[in-house]
Formats: sequence, C-alpha cells, structure tokens
Amino acid sequence: MARDEEARRDLAVMRDILQTWGRLGVVRSEQGFASTSESLTVFRREADAEADKAAFVRDVEEEVEEARSLHDEEATAVHRLALEAREVMLARQRQRHGDGREAQPDDAVVVPDTARFSRSKVLAAIVDRLKRCRRPFGQPILMARLSHDTEITPADACPPHEVQRRARGSSYAM
Repeated sequence: MARDEEARRDLAVMRDILQTWGRLGVVRSEQGFASTSESLTVFRREADAEADKAAFVRDVEEEVEEARSLHDEEATAVHRLALEAREVMLARQRQRHGDGREAQPDDAVVVPDTARFSRSKVLAAIVDRLKRCRRPFGQPILMARLSHDTEITPADACPPHEVQRRARGSSYAM
C-alpha cells in the first residue's frame, strides 16, 4: 500500500510539474524574456499494455496471498488466545470444586469460529485500490528532466522593470 501511495504521489507531482511549467512558459512568452536558466524536458516512454496488465495481475495475486496469510495468522492467534482463556477458566473451576469433579467449560469463554477468508471480497478491494492509483494499461510513462541550459535574456534586451528587479536581486548576492 505504501507503493500505491507513492505511485499516486508520483502521478500528482508529474501533473503539478507540467501545469506549473506550462504557466511559466506562458509567462516567458508574454514577457518576451527569460530570467532563469531552467528548462524542463519531458520524455515520453511508450508502455506495453500487455506487460502492464501482466504486472498488475501479478501484483494483485501477491497482495491476495499476503492478505490470506495475514488472515490465517490472525485467525490462529485469536483461536489460540480463546483456548488459553478457556483453560484458565477451567483451572479456576477446578480450584473452586476441589472435590475432584470434572470442571465444565464456562459458557463465557467461547472458542470463536474465525470468519472464512473471502478471496472474492479481498480481490475486489485490491483491484479497486490499485486501479485508483496506477496509470491505465498502456498509458505512456512520462519522465521529466530539469536542466539549466536556457539562455537568460541579457539585461539590455529586457524591459526596465526587469533590469531594476535584477539590480535589486544582485545587491543580495554573496
């Protein structure tokens, strides 16, 4: 589930980067100059829909088996605790009936019949969760690279307010 959350964050970050960079491009275009050297290059890698689907199915099966294992461990632990509680109650009854009579289990301690593992319910929940946080099968994979290769517009080619802004900024330089 941590991996799913990371995938969901990755998609959101990429969307935010592209939106912000798009707005920056509009500003640069409207102003007619660049005051930073940063440039963003987005690479699009085609994805194989069949490979994506196979990986999805594999991940779902692994998670179902993990859920089954966890269920079995919890059911075993609950069953063991109930049996231990029952033995404690029987021992107390024996102490109370010191006459050698066989102690009878107390109705207050019932060994639970742990619920059966519902593969279909677990499967549906896992598939639903994974579909919400993963890209659709075959959707291209986007990767971004930030570089510093844009030429900053020289001050003499900038409007006066940009020249003044740069002058104010340079007074803070170390």
